[in-house]
Amino acid sequence: MVDTIHEDTADLTAIARRIGSVACPEELFGPLDGSAADQCRQLSTTYRRLVAVVHPDRNRASDAATAHAAFVELTRLRDLAEAKIHAGTYGDRNALTIVRGRRRTYTVGAQFATGDLCDLYVCTSEAKERVVLKLAMSADDSDLVAAEAEVLRRLYPAREEEKGFYRYLPRLLEAVVLENDRTRRRANVLSLHDDHVSAAEALSAHPDGLDFRDVAWMTKRLLAALGFVHRKGVVHGAVLPPHLLVHPITHGARLVDWCYAQERGSRVRAINSAYRSLYAPEILRKEPVSAATDIYMAAATTVTLLGGDAAGRTLPDRVPGPVRRFFLTCLAPSPARRPDDAWKLHEELDELLARVVGKRRYRPLDVPSRARP
Repeated sequence: MVDTIHEDTADLTAIARRIGSVACPEELFGPLDGSAADQCRQLSTTYRRLVAVVHPDRNRASDAATAHAAFVELTRLRDLAEAKIHAGTYGDRNALTIVRGRRRTYTVGAQFATGDLCDLYVCTSEAKERVVLKLAMSADDSDLVAAEAEVLRRLYPAREEEKGFYRYLPRLLEAVVLENDRTRRRANVLSLHDDHVSAAEALSAHPDGLDFRDVAWMTKRLLAALGFVHRKGVVHGAVLPPHLLVHPITHGARLVDWCYAQERGSRVRAINSAYRSLYAPEILRKEPVSAATDIYMAAATTVTLLGGDAAGRTLPDRVPGPVRRFFLTCLAPSPARRPDDAWKLHEELDELLARVVGKRRYRPLDVPSRARP
């Protein structure tokens, strides 16, 4: 972390404006000479010089939003510059950014999203398949990206009778590395689901909470996914609203971001601090995790989507009493007092909804459509 405060707002404003105005990395970093290693060193020098001005920790609280936006865009441009250097196309401002994996070559397009550890880019493979390049923002987080690849390889392939559960998971196409003489950052190439929205996006469209009938089908899909991975001895470790993708029309769902996943009995190595209140107590205490850990977080996410307070174990009165009790039971502080069987919980939720709601009726999820990247 940078430990001095940058006082010159004029410098920040000018550089942030410059970063936001360029159309390609070359316009910001200028010409780079020599071998790929030489070019990466020059790029790193310019990048660090700009970071010294725009890093949020170097600026006053009043400039935090400007600094954050500039830092994110600066890092994105650095990523693209590195990819072009390795592809041998840096200097050609019209050249597409290429990442070469062992299996395929990928053309990098627009940034799709920014997570807590990674930047996500839409790519097109040489087979014309649209995919996601999930690139660690920092080399320090590459181990978590590698862990995600390892877990997804473990979950694939499943037995023939289990393959239906793939619809709840992202698909790992391959793992790649962007490397220079100073850093080695890992990236995963994953299936793209840009017709889905995250549960966090759905909640932002309904800040007072979603209808419990909508949340119910999301939770059922989530429990099905967890039932499958728990059978494989895997704990997701970060069942949070941004990691649950849902399809507003077909009601499909996928549990994504497996960077935090661990074997049952291990300890989760990192958390998303923005959602600290939704983590199971044993994760925060750095204790071993189990299926009950994911069930706690699934319930905490569900309570949040319903407009409730997971930490305070409260839900709005508009949520039927039996539904409130069902989910709050899963938030017991002690793992030993929580349900630990996602399959059984799925069946119990089905039975509960049949009693409370009656015959199922299709309801499209009312959320704004996401612009296609």
